[in-house]
Amino acid sequence: MQTKNPVYQPIAKLCERYQVSRTTFWRWSKAPGFPTPVRFGRSVRWNPEVIDAFLTQQEA
Repeated sequence: MQTKNPVYQPIAKLCERYQVSRTTFWRWSKAPGFPTPVRFGRSVRWNPEVIDAFLTQQEA
């Protein structure tokens, strides 16, 4: 279930949330099926709820 107004976060916040390096996060982003980011001008952001769902699916 997605929220009505998803909160998009930058890579720095996501690395902190998942306790991984930027390099690891970018490696994840190249994996097939990884959620695509949303661009706000030059900024690249992701919806953490969608990433959580992707990571949970990968563990199964």
